[in-house]
Amino acid sequence: MTRVPAAALRRAATLAAGFLLVAGLAHVPADADDTTPDALAGAPAVGSCYDLTLKDGFEHSVPKEPIDCAADHTTVVIEVGTLTTGLTWSSSEKAIGKDVGAQCGAAFSAKVGSKPAQLMYSQYTWFWFEPTDAEKAAGARWFSCHLAAVEDRALGDLPDVLPRAGRNLPDALARCFVGRKYVQTTCADRHDWRLEFAVVVHQKPTPKNIDRADHRICPHHVSTRTWLRSAVPLDRRSFVLGCSSKTHH
Repeated sequence: MTRVPAAALRRAATLAAGFLLVAGLAHVPADADDTTPDALAGAPAVGSCYDLTLKDGFEHSVPKEPIDCAADHTTVVIEVGTLTTGLTWSSSEKAIGKDVGAQCGAAFSAKVGSKPAQLMYSQYTWFWFEPTDAEKAAGARWFSCHLAAVEDRALGDLPDVLPRAGRNLPDALARCFVGRKYVQTTCADRHDWRLEFAVVVHQKPTPKNIDRADHRICPHHVSTRTWLRSAVPLDRRSFVLGCSSKTHH
């Protein structure tokens, strides 16, 4: 697994709602004691803020306590869900991931948006944590969904106000690219290119169609003579095209 921010997060969600699908660590802990009824034992409150690092994203359970949201923080809890009836912590990783993905994904869309072209402008992502073994022993069936903004090697500090994805995002959330491999990062981080325009193209996402769309669309939406193209397939009949201008940061 390539160690980039989205992939480095344990069980990270799709970056920008499906643009980078990343694999999670294959680990499912043992069942909690079913005789204990507190399904939300130890659960954080929605809106709780944390100062987590990229390394913390490898942990199965949140390794730090929440902090005052007025302080610098890198994640905020946008949803606390519970495993659907019939699932336990001994269920397959695939089944748990599908259940968590549906609930956290819906919360992500409600918070920052679901339109692919708008999401392309941002570095928003989400990832999740499960209860500790002790909390599971108390009957916990919850999981927490955390919203974050990924940089090339870190999680970025979140602004006090989290706007919906789209153009004119603050640098702390906006999508830029850095280095010869064009790694995605926030525009508050060191970068070489900034995304200026994104649009859904309703054509089969073949190299030929992407190249044609690039030359037809990008020159009219960038501010430099050279530009960086990025394209993400949505399905067999459409893709998102991104056009980025060269920067001097």
